[in-house]
Amino acid sequence: MAVSSTTYPEQKASQTQWLAVYFPALAVEIFTDPKATDDGCTVILAHQRVHMLNQAATQAGIIPGCSLATAHSIAPDLTHHERDEAKESLRLQMLAQCFYRYSSMVSIESPDCVLVEVQGSLRLWQGWQNIIRGVAQICCDLGHRQVSRLAKTPEAALALARGGVERLEDAPLHSLNLPLRGISERMLERLANMGIYRLGQLQQLPTKGLGKRFGQALTRYLGRLSGILPDPRLSIQPQEQFDERLNLLKPITNKAVLEAGPMSQLAVQLQHWLIARQLRCTTLNWHLNPFKGEGVVMTVRFAGGQQRQENMMRITSLRLQQQAAPPEVLTVRLQALSVQPLIVTNQDLFGSVEQAAEEVAELVDELHARLGPQSCRSIGSTAQHAPDRAWRSYPPLGSAESAPTSPKWTSSKWTGAGREASTPYCYGQRPIWLFARPYPVRRQQLTLLQGPERIQRGPLTYRSRDYYIAKHAQGPLCWVFHEHVPDLEQASAKETQWYLHGYFA
Repeated sequence: MAVSSTTYPEQKASQTQWLAVYFPALAVEIFTDPKATDDGCTVILAHQRVHMLNQAATQAGIIPGCSLATAHSIAPDLTHHERDEAKESLRLQMLAQCFYRYSSMVSIESPDCVLVEVQGSLRLWQGWQNIIRGVAQICCDLGHRQVSRLAKTPEAALALARGGVERLEDAPLHSLNLPLRGISERMLERLANMGIYRLGQLQQLPTKGLGKRFGQALTRYLGRLSGILPDPRLSIQPQEQFDERLNLLKPITNKAVLEAGPMSQLAVQLQHWLIARQLRCTTLNWHLNPFKGEGVVMTVRFAGGQQRQENMMRITSLRLQQQAAPPEVLTVRLQALSVQPLIVTNQDLFGSVEQAAEEVAELVDELHARLGPQSCRSIGSTAQHAPDRAWRSYPPLGSAESAPTSPKWTSSKWTGAGREASTPYCYGQRPIWLFARPYPVRRQQLTLLQGPERIQRGPLTYRSRDYYIAKHAQGPLCWVFHEHVPDLEQASAKETQWYLHGYFA
């Protein structure tokens, strides 16, 4: 589990402008499982030396800078990896995209820091404490140990975070990554020979003398640190699409391990990406690829859209049980194919409407995952007056075409005698159960309650129908019709055939 270090300094809100998030173990964390409780001894090599190590290797007695042979002599079962700076950069970019929800000004400070300008977001998040807690929670969810510090300038925040201190004067010079600022290791060695090991000692020296003796790079750094010199930062741009992948160190042959490990990790990344942009995902693609051969693409759809990792993984798990996966999966890729704006509606006192809609969406998602995307169809109306042509089935819920339109024939009015204001039946009412084909019925079995409503079925080649709400002799309330006769009173009852078209609830 990732352990974070966060300090809340005794400063006013107007002074806490920059938040530096430092990842001291990023090089080793990209090779380890964030959910694993015991990864054993793991070291990262750079130039044939131990560059970084995890907590287990530190407790075993391995120190940075030793050779791999020495590390193996201390812990024979250790795991080692070559440092992958490209992978570290991609992980920093992913983390910075997650932090974008807290500020529009997020800058990457390679190789192990992210800077967030929080001054403009203090009112929105009701204080910098909430921002820091949120950043720490994101890092914990993604399996990273972080050290966060606040300061008035970017360089000061970086110095506090990398030094792991609360005061600038206590920050060790060797921990500030000064070679990236043009200050060489030789210069740091000369300062150490003078007895200067901490930033406070360096700040007490005359600036002009430092510039003459050690060069302008050191004085410019001190100027940016104190805010005397400007320190512009390049902000990241939010990603338009989510498309992330994990290249596994070892192939996975078990679906349960695949689901609990890399798939769950990618779903957490998608969750924070959606939250930062106030979106919800309606369709996503999982790509499961082996080392050789063709991979498998698994599409998962959500009727109501999902944003939380646990909800996405619940449906993904059901879908994965039905999906044939490669024997060995070495690469897992997740794409968010379709997203929608997240619209949060206010609930009533009991929350009945929204709760019912969520339950229906969850049921549809589970049926799709277990039985396939064609297992559920939605029914909607079409612009046809004929009742048997006024509806059609739609694609599965959640698709772009699944929004039915209001039927035009619902605005029709009843005509004829018997239409009274006190009647319990609504004009233009349609039965819930409508037969695919009408059934003949005898007129003597019907007691007409309302009607007729004349409906023209289409072109002139079709005859009109006169519909009635009637009560059947056996008790149910039904919808009946007969073909339109110009003069029904003069027509014989034997010549008029009545049909039963549906039942009311």
